[in-house]
Amino acid sequence: MFSPNQNKLYTLAQKYGFTYIDGDTDSAIRAFLDTSGHSLKRRTRRNFWHQLNLASSIRKARSASRTSDEAISRLYDQEYGGGNAQYGYTSAILTPEGFELITGLKLEQPSNVHIIDVGAGSNEFLRFCKDTLRVPSSQLHGIDVSSASRDIIISDGFTGHLGRLEELNLSQEMFDIAYLSYFIDYDTNQAATFNATIDLIKPGGRIVLEGLFPVRPFALLENITETFSFITRGVTVEEDIVLVMESFIQLGKAKGRNVRLEKVVKTHRFVHSHYGFRRLPSHFLTFSVSE
Repeated sequence: MFSPNQNKLYTLAQKYGFTYIDGDTDSAIRAFLDTSGHSLKRRTRRNFWHQLNLASSIRKARSASRTSDEAISRLYDQEYGGGNAQYGYTSAILTPEGFELITGLKLEQPSNVHIIDVGAGSNEFLRFCKDTLRVPSSQLHGIDVSSASRDIIISDGFTGHLGRLEELNLSQEMFDIAYLSYFIDYDTNQAATFNATIDLIKPGGRIVLEGLFPVRPFALLENITETFSFITRGVTVEEDIVLVMESFIQLGKAKGRNVRLEKVVKTHRFVHSHYGFRRLPSHFLTFSVSE
């Protein structure tokens, strides 16, 4: 049985020529998420005082920051760093079956690929690529606006970058896979991120964007929201997917590159953070990049 929303996504896939997959019907992926999600839930400890301290830290981050990006980085430094670090997640891409389903990359190939995680956070994805897929550490890069995240990436033995992707001097056509990791709602310049990501991908490579759709972009410093560039202005899952797809296509054309949405995989992720434990809907959008 399909939900009405699933039927709409199938219809959208037929209209635009991409593949739609309900990952929650895959028994291996579902079993992995249930087990790893249960493990994350056991780590969650949140009481009244934790919530009070969280509210206080958000206010301090806002008042101490000049821009929304700065406030976001301060808050995520608290999530990822220090003795009170909380953040962790589990997602379908962190299992071999899910990785192959989402990226289209056969499991015997990853040792030859270069991968970048944009919005690496607590670094689960790169550790999975090394420990499970056996991708050499030298071929794994992570980027985040949080210095605590960058420190985790480096301490895990990978190449870490701090800041926004479009502001870094990374070599073009360097990576086979770019994973844009569930941060799109915090991205204050989505077009710049998409544009810079296309530059990084080798011909025949993939861009995998995971996010909560429909996206609800927000700024922590609401008084400067008019300066932000949001692609995702839709009110439904389908509208936002089309907007992201069209943005990648047009940005690619401007560079003389063919960027095509190959598939959408719907599933969910579990997140453990200062906000507690949550089960969140998740959609993976996989784009191919060619000349």
